[in-house]
Amino acid sequence: MLSVLAVSLAWLVLFELNELVFSWAAWSVHIGWIFLPAAARLGAVLMLGWRGALGIGLGSLMTSLMTLDGVSAEMLLMIALVSGLSPWLAVVLTLRWFGLQASLSGFGAIHLTVCVLLYAAINAILHNLAFWLAGSVGDPFAGAVPMFVGDLVGAFLVLYLIKSALAIYARRRPLCSAREATIGAVASGLGTSVYRPCRFRPAWDR
Repeated sequence: MLSVLAVSLAWLVLFELNELVFSWAAWSVHIGWIFLPAAARLGAVLMLGWRGALGIGLGSLMTSLMTLDGVSAEMLLMIALVSGLSPWLAVVLTLRWFGLQASLSGFGAIHLTVCVLLYAAINAILHNLAFWLAGSVGDPFAGAVPMFVGDLVGAFLVLYLIKSALAIYARRRPLCSAREATIGAVASGLGTSVYRPCRFRPAWDR
């Protein structure tokens, strides 16, 4: 439960940071040409699996309640569902496509790139379909391109910063405990070769 709440908090922080720094790039309330929370979606699912997806859904619901007026409960729940489902689908499809284990063993930079691209495409399509079905937009793909670009740029920007931070941390203390194994695997995927992640089965595959 704490991990779910932590993910929701991370989502809220990135959402507010995005509003503060990149409000000029906004296409609409929940769509921007740069969208930092996209990294929280993918990172949470990579490290925590379904718990990460649940945390993202909860965080998305909270930001929708804060920013959207006059929206039905069904629409709010649909946005939350899509927010958590999109990164989960992207991770699952990437692992199956490359034949990787849920432990992220062997997860490299190319896998992360494909995962981000898949996530951005799935998220843009599902969100815009949801908006269209709810009657919020007349064209089901009106915001698909800016959402795709925004998620792509936001995810790569934050993940690059995480990679840099992990590289600094790795020089001080190599990963070796089961608790840090999943973080190490993601770090390896980001190209931080100095990590030696432990073999550990993450929470999402239990």
